[in-house]
Amino acid sequence: MGKLFMVAAKAIMQLLPFCLVIMLWSCDNRKRSPFIPLKNGFGYVHIESSIDVAATAELYYKEASGNEVLIWKNPIDMNEILIHGNMALFRGYKLSDDNAGLVRRLFATKAPRQAIDITNQVLDIAINQNKSNAIPKGNIISLAQVIGIHEEKDKITVSYVFHYYGSPEISANLCWDQIEGLIKSGTITDKKVVP
Repeated sequence: MGKLFMVAAKAIMQLLPFCLVIMLWSCDNRKRSPFIPLKNGFGYVHIESSIDVAATAELYYKEASGNEVLIWKNPIDMNEILIHGNMALFRGYKLSDDNAGLVRRLFATKAPRQAIDITNQVLDIAINQNKSNAIPKGNIISLAQVIGIHEEKDKITVSYVFHYYGSPEISANLCWDQIEGLIKSGTITDKKVVP
């Protein structure tokens, strides 16, 4: 009886890693929609996840070859993506510097490259354009939140709000040439995006 038990235990131990892999693989039931085109090769896919993970969308760029290149995993609003030629500007979520959670940031891309975070650079432009006493002094970047982007006749407006008593809003007015300049001077973010 003891020998039979040892043989059975050994067989179970050999199969255990395989069973764990199968179990974990079967738990990932993310479903991806087909590519939904927006404009100029940009598009998105819906990702439906399991009970414990929220559904999301991912922004892609489809090359002429048909290859889909991931631009960003967590854009905030697919209806708020501004597209000009092979450039896109959008708000998205990014892991905070202290890894405490997701924060809303402003991203730009010149496809097919991954998006870069240009929140702070555009905030500097907004501060220079507004020169208001209502803008807090000190570490203002941590207080600012991108609340919207809008384009009218090639003029882009990016709005920020400062999260403190009074919550003043300021806006930066930009053109696509400025966005392209920020993309050229920026670097790809090394922060993880939450799938």
